[in-house]
Formats: sequence, structure tokens, C-alpha cells
Amino acid sequence: MRISFFGKISDPIGKTTDIAVPASGLCVADIRQEIAEACQTELILDQTIRAAVNDKIVMEDHRVMPGDDLMFMSVLSGG
Repeated sequence: MRISFFGKISDPIGKTTDIAVPASGLCVADIRQEIAEACQTELILDQTIRAAVNDKIVMEDHRVMPGDDLMFMSVLSGG
């Protein structure tokens, strides 16, 4: 599965990375941990970095299935 990153999280990780997701899926929290270990950055564990699956913001216990579109993004602030 290809994962996309937007905002400050893309600095240490890059714009995309690939991980293997079993047919039974993985929850967002488990994917975060796998990315943290593979990319050697704890920034992905920051809960201000939001996860979206198939263009919808999801909680940490959301199960991501093979073929889903997963993105992690920084919360934007504006004036």
C-alpha cells in the first residue's frame, strides 16, 4: 500500500512510502508505529498529524484495508 504525506510530516519521511498491509487490514495506530520504525522518526506518532482514509479523517482504531487510500497530514493553521 502506498501512503501519502502532506505538510511537516513529509519533511522527514518524504511524499510517499509503501508498506505491506495484510488482507485483514491494520489499524491506523499500528501503521503509524510501523512507519515510525521504518523511517526512524517519531513525528508520525504526534496526534496532531491526522490520518485520512479514502478522503475522510479517521480515528486511530480505524482499520485500513489493502486498496484503501491512506494519507497523513499536518493540521493547517491560517489567519
